[in-house]
Amino acid sequence: MPIESFVGRDGTARIVINGRETKFRAPSLDEARDKVRDMAIAHAVETRTAQHFIAYDPDANWQFYIAPDGTMTVLPTPVIAPRPLSTPTVEPEPAPPAPQAQQQPEPQARPQLPAEYYAPQAEVIDHTVVVPRKAARPTLIVHVEGGEALRAQPPIVLGRRPAEIEGHTSITLVSPGRECSRTHAVVDVDDACRLIVTDQDAANGTTADATPLAPHTPTVVPNGVRLQLGDVAVRIEAFPPGQSPVSSAPRAVIAPHKEEAS
Repeated sequence: MPIESFVGRDGTARIVINGRETKFRAPSLDEARDKVRDMAIAHAVETRTAQHFIAYDPDANWQFYIAPDGTMTVLPTPVIAPRPLSTPTVEPEPAPPAPQAQQQPEPQARPQLPAEYYAPQAEVIDHTVVVPRKAARPTLIVHVEGGEALRAQPPIVLGRRPAEIEGHTSITLVSPGRECSRTHAVVDVDDACRLIVTDQDAANGTTADATPLAPHTPTVVPNGVRLQLGDVAVRIEAFPPGQSPVSSAPRAVIAPHKEEAS
């Protein structure tokens, strides 16, 4: 199911992700465009799956391919907005075939989709397959107020007893009043070091620099944001690959969780 967005010239917009609709109003048309684009990219990065994004815009309608790493590519053919349903017409019945004539079925044309939707067809050759190396990702530093600083690989799962998700780094937070949920929030980062926070429908909610976040909605927040998770507060910084933190060095390093083969 593609992601679809509808933007008006007055800044009103709505976006549908997995059948779930979110409406908002931005100060301008450009800001509305930027926000629906960021939400679509955040969903692709959060789910680590490629997404087909269709944007219905006052000037033109476009479709995009969003890779799991958040890279967006404009597909060559603009999307035509759905037209209102018209009165159906009755097609005339085809003439009966000539006696003793064998009508051969016409071959069905292959759908013309972008080239990246088709796997390359090549001759099978006995050679060594070279696996592409994964590009280095930014590093997260989690500063727990009143506690230590932790270096972690994104994405991370924060909570009192966070669920172990494959490919995610689980960080356990000490919640004296048990106001922090077991799995409270997920934090990821894109290649531009923009933080993407998703509240996991926590009982006491999540605020980013005192702004409440909607549950199950990936939200782009500033680098160095202060998150309030119940009675626990953390500040999160993202650093590009190869760049070391200039602040106090973290006292612990946490690696992502990997599921063991059964």
